[in-house]
Amino acid sequence: MSSLRSWDRARATGVCRKWGDIAKSLKKNNRPPTNVHVRENNELVDICDLSRCLSNRIIFPNRPPGVVCYAKGGWMLFHDDDIHAMNFYNPQSNEVVELPKILSHDLVDIAAFSAPPTSPNYTVFLLLVTFPDDSPDVVIWRPGDMAWTNVEYSKRHRSITSTWVNVVVRNGNFYCMNIDGYIGEFDPVKCSLRALPYEPLRCARSVPSYGWRKSVFMAEYDGDSFYCALMAWRNP
Repeated sequence: MSSLRSWDRARATGVCRKWGDIAKSLKKNNRPPTNVHVRENNELVDICDLSRCLSNRIIFPNRPPGVVCYAKGGWMLFHDDDIHAMNFYNPQSNEVVELPKILSHDLVDIAAFSAPPTSPNYTVFLLLVTFPDDSPDVVIWRPGDMAWTNVEYSKRHRSITSTWVNVVVRNGNFYCMNIDGYIGEFDPVKCSLRALPYEPLRCARSVPSYGWRKSVFMAEYDGDSFYCALMAWRNP
């Protein structure tokens, strides 16, 4: 089993429980990342092993429907608006963890989770689609909950009243950058969403609204700092 490539080992986990346990025990730490492209409408998955510059296309028959909206610790969070489903999936072990259905009228804009579903304590965080001038609807789920919980808050600020770009998780909290360059922080313990006390990046203001999701992206570095990547945007 240790001689197999990652995608072959993932397929082998489906043979029986014993093979699955062996494959899990062989997972290595601190190895180069694997680039995974999940196709939306079928079971095909394109995998590129960056450590050996090898790529392959395989089938994951147990993968949930929908698209990947967040990934962390080897787990992917799948979301399907058509059937209002939200599921965890591990491509290495072929495991699926189902979450409660989302309400039929809710459309998910951004999703993230603080830790893999194997952790005893984690939070799944959703921002729903709203109008630009409205406060966003925050929905969370924790292990043991029978349904999703809508979080209400009263404080309004420019950092939490417009379109979001992406979300970063650090120390269990969720940080979201919006189209105005502000960053909002959501604390799942206090169930509060607040604006970080800083002026937004000036470079973010120069990006047209129709190019924001393609031009600006926030990422975490070394668990300590936030970095904002800005790509040039030009009309054809």
